[in-house]
Amino acid sequence: MFCFQDGTAEGGEVVNGVSEPSPTGSPGGARKGKISQAATLPAKTQLDAPPSQLEAFLHRKHEWEGHNKKASSRSWHNVYCVINQQEMGFYKDQKSAAQGIPYHSEIPVTLKEAACEVALDYKKKKHVFKLK
Repeated sequence: MFCFQDGTAEGGEVVNGVSEPSPTGSPGGARKGKISQAATLPAKTQLDAPPSQLEAFLHRKHEWEGHNKKASSRSWHNVYCVINQQEMGFYKDQKSAAQGIPYHSEIPVTLKEAACEVALDYKKKKHVFKLK
């Protein structure tokens, strides 16, 4: 089981692997005084389709190596994660991912039967989720 922290600043969010700050002011505040635009969004095209691969830095904590065996090292590590074809691979950075050099020679983790949940019981860091 792994615990992950998304690494964003408080009040921000990650969109396509990029941290973005929370908006300030009222939602319509920036539009005041401008000409009204169409209320409907354009139809999605194939170019707007989500990428088949997601990648971003996450802080990872390896908690369990087996059903009854805790991991020998349970400290947090900043790793570059790539999700592709229902597998999550871990790399030192984006360059290592592009070269296919895994973090500590780890094989990718399959996500086919994995369970992901918010770590409500973990209080030391914010924005933590568990992958089992």
